[in-house]
Formats: sequence, C-alpha cells, structure tokens
Amino acid sequence: MSEEIPVVLQVLTWGFNRTPVPQANLAVDIRWMPNPRHLPEFHDLSGLDAPVQEWVFAQDGAAVWFDALLDVLGRWSQPLRPEGIPW
Repeated sequence: MSEEIPVVLQVLTWGFNRTPVPQANLAVDIRWMPNPRHLPEFHDLSGLDAPVQEWVFAQDGAAVWFDALLDVLGRWSQPLRPEGIPW
C-alpha cells in the first residue's frame, strides 16, 4: 500500500492588465465572478479573511464551480502520484 501524498493547491490573484500571469502549472480565469475588492467593506481585506470567503461562496454558482474545480484537480493530480515514486 502506498502512502497518500497530498496535493498542494495555491490560490492567488493578479491583475491581467497590470502584471503577467504568474508561473503556474494551471491558471484559471474566474473574471466571471463578482470581485469583492470593488465593495468598500472588503477593500482592506483579502481572500484570507473569513468575511470575504463567505461573501464569495454566497455568490450564485461559486460553490458549485469550486467543487467542480476540486474534482477536476483531483482527477488531474492522479498521474502525478504513480506507485513507487516517493514524492
């Protein structure tokens, strides 16, 4: 039996018009989702703050979309964990 190796998912944001896309194995465009940064109550907060997270997941389709993304990432990561390779 092999040991389960966790997959690390790092979520970050950047401005398409301001900076180049960060180096990544996968970049996902979610500009369809409302941006909490445009709301005064969230302007000084980040996605690490609970009120921002709660607001984002309360938006129509956000939780369903995120669950689907996690499903895809889980399937995509399977080839990264072949038997016998210790990483």
